[in-house]
Amino acid sequence: MRAIFGAAIALTMMAPASYAQDVGFLGFGYQISNDFIGDARDRWRTGATQASVMFGRDWQGSLGSQYFDTLELRGSAEIAAPDNLDAPAQGDRPYASVARLGVHSHFNQQLSRTDFDMGVGVEVIGPQTKLDEFQANFHRWIGASDASDEVRAGQIQDNVFGYGHIEAARTFELGDASRVIPFIEGHAGLESFARVGADFEFGGLIPDDLMIRDYTTGQTYTAIRGTMSALTLTAGADIGYMVDSAMLPDSDSYDMVQERARARAGLKWEGRQSSATFGVTYLSKEFDNQDTGQVLGSFNLKYKF
Repeated sequence: MRAIFGAAIALTMMAPASYAQDVGFLGFGYQISNDFIGDARDRWRTGATQASVMFGRDWQGSLGSQYFDTLELRGSAEIAAPDNLDAPAQGDRPYASVARLGVHSHFNQQLSRTDFDMGVGVEVIGPQTKLDEFQANFHRWIGASDASDEVRAGQIQDNVFGYGHIEAARTFELGDASRVIPFIEGHAGLESFARVGADFEFGGLIPDDLMIRDYTTGQTYTAIRGTMSALTLTAGADIGYMVDSAMLPDSDSYDMVQERARARAGLKWEGRQSSATFGVTYLSKEFDNQDTGQVLGSFNLKYKF
């Protein structure tokens, strides 16, 4: 936590003196994903949530060129689990619970017309997150089976990592009703990887909102609302290379798959008072004993009072 507060203080001290007078709340966004609403299972990358609180100067419908114009406080949590929560097979992945908190800056490099997302933060893994207890209580509440004592005892143990993150993306209009947004992404921390991919949007296009990419699925969600109402179909894919991952530490019983692919599709509705998105994402295998990829469902619902 001290690393986050230190990063936030450092960013504030580096900002122009006039920044504090102009800063304000700009928006909020989140996404929840779970494989039960995807392939109806409870395994592997089983559940995650990510939320963004945006603040900075008045939003004018696009990112400014100054590093401090649009800042994001980002938090996320996710659980990975073996296929069988009661008695996992030899060579299945261990249970892991992860929480992240970071400060990100969003800006546009005008010469290349590229949007950047650059952030630093901390990532916490292990029972200290209390996410295993949360999942157990939630499963009991809905009448589902929860992880056995053996599975929870064998989970990835407590550790803390600092992280650095960068994403660069550029939008190309393909007409009045479609556009493509290629991007590259890098992350160093609890998991270290590089990715390249693209997202497509079809139908009603909103030119003045700000979308944030979810860590687990790659789906994007609205963090700063635009001024239009629209129904948009989204699709995307990316391929990445995982250098290392504390969620899949070295083991004699499995090997981590370094090449990862994701493919996704979704539907987004933005109205004057409400918004909703639903998406599905395919994740390729992450370790050699994983017999197939998996499908996650994701959603968010918001109503402006």
